[in-house]
Amino acid sequence: MSEISKRVEKADKLFQKGKHDLALEEYLAILRDEPANDKIRQTAADLAVSLNRTQKAAELLGPLF
Repeated sequence: MSEISKRVEKADKLFQKGKHDLALEEYLAILRDEPANDKIRQTAADLAVSLNRTQKAAELLGPLF
């Protein structure tokens, strides 16, 4: 399993445990290492919206458009 896959798994587990802020931080850390990962970018943006962090979600979605 690659390093990124392990980190995604960690973020998913944090989300499942209800630790949404920590999950978002992990997704953002993954994006710093892999800025072209659109799947993680979309997941992070969705999570940011659910946490009412609309500015962060807009920043994340901008590069997709």
